[in-house]
Amino acid sequence: MLVMARIWETAVGSGDFTCESCGALYSVHVEETLVQDRSSAHCEVCGRIMADWQSGHRVVFVLKERPGPDRDDTEE
Repeated sequence: MLVMARIWETAVGSGDFTCESCGALYSVHVEETLVQDRSSAHCEVCGRIMADWQSGHRVVFVLKERPGPDRDDTEE
């Protein structure tokens, strides 16, 4: 998934990520693991898949800020 490329910019460490669907802001922490795994991250606000990956990395998304009221996150 293309979205994952933006996360890898942080490489191993931390950075910020914005859900392209609703605008929710997340803190992202990436760390290397010994096991290659496939996983995905769903937005806590709109429920859409923000990223999916298959790699030797553990990626943790923590919601920092919900989108403002002027943002339309009800689109199906």
